[in-house]
Amino acid sequence: MADARGNLTVLGCSPSWQNVGEACTSFLVDAPGTRMLIDCGNGAFSKLRERCDYLSVDAIAITHTHGDHILDLLPFAYALLYSPRALKGESRRPRLLLPPGSTDRLRAIFDLIDRAELLDLAYDVEEYDPAVSSTVGSLTLDFAPVPHFVPTHAVRVSTEAGGRLVFGADHRPCQKIIDFATGADVLLLEATLLAPEEGVRGHITSVEAAEIALAAGVGQLVLTHMSDELPREQLVAQAAALHPDTALAVPGATYTF
Repeated sequence: MADARGNLTVLGCSPSWQNVGEACTSFLVDAPGTRMLIDCGNGAFSKLRERCDYLSVDAIAITHTHGDHILDLLPFAYALLYSPRALKGESRRPRLLLPPGSTDRLRAIFDLIDRAELLDLAYDVEEYDPAVSSTVGSLTLDFAPVPHFVPTHAVRVSTEAGGRLVFGADHRPCQKIIDFATGADVLLLEATLLAPEEGVRGHITSVEAAEIALAAGVGQLVLTHMSDELPREQLVAQAAALHPDTALAVPGATYTF
């Protein structure tokens, strides 16, 4: 029987600013007959090109509209429309799955360089409904709102073989992500903080990520969105003391689900 599992490859795992030599948040998901991105932060398009032909991407799912998750949609759009290959007629419009109500926000960002039309010229734009599953080739996508500073959705990717990967996006500690990730093979969670924020929260620590993973009963926890200015080995070790199968996301790492 053909292998129907999926693979996630880390293209970028930096926080809101780029770690040295790295890109911001973006993950490449491959499954039989299907290739998609989850987020497309600054620096991600170059990392994508190191891995595959950008014209092979079927869809891009966006968790929220903070710059470190969307800014490389702009160079991606230019390549789709104006690269030498595009001018020779080699082109496609990948689906762009956006959070509810965010299309105008993206157009406004593109409009800052006087090219608001690029969004719709380059991409087949649609807003997902968190109440309804989306299908991208052989993959099924589900979305769940999580509490952050702007409307944000965690995403669950399921394969035809029953594998499940969940990316929590950015969020404060909440029961929603535990329920949404329960039983996942791989759970990617941000671990932005050295210590919990004061006041209104929008991020989590590595220990809080491990507590979520433990409560959700997931297989592997992968920590992302962590600055290289933090004591990362120490923070991963603290998380692993709670959830032993814990790893730090690094560019180029691949996880099977």
